[in-house]
Amino acid sequence: MKKFVLVLFAAAAISSPASAAPVSQATPEVSAEADALGECLTNKSTGEDRITLARWALAAMASAPKVADIAKVDPARKAELDKALAGIFTRLIARDCAAQSRPLFKSKSKAGFEAAFGKLGQIAFKELLADPKAEETLSDFTKYLNQSDFADVVK
Repeated sequence: MKKFVLVLFAAAAISSPASAAPVSQATPEVSAEADALGECLTNKSTGEDRITLARWALAAMASAPKVADIAKVDPARKAELDKALAGIFTRLIARDCAAQSRPLFKSKSKAGFEAAFGKLGQIAFKELLADPKAEETLSDFTKYLNQSDFADVVK
């Protein structure tokens, strides 16, 4: 049973790394605990950890059938990323941030873990997208915008 709970929290914690989950339904205590864990995760993770997290998240998203036509990930490469992320997750939760993760485990706060890892995910993607090539690519869609379509909105 304990292994199941650990797996559940691991999956919940990194299920949405690109955005912090709201902890609005949690008690103020759980919200504060999630903030403390999020702070620890961001402080104790390395740049390499965060890039691995972002790469893992992209590989996970690529497995969705709705994007299969534009993204493909080799299963062996995905397994390597899974293994690398498991090591990072273990180090951060069981060692580096054990004191901050313990209260969330005790309260079984899925939302707290999601919020904490969401903060780490936000930083990971921010760092990844700070690359000039990524920044340039993010604005490529704007060449297809027609300014007159926004005339009523920007008055």
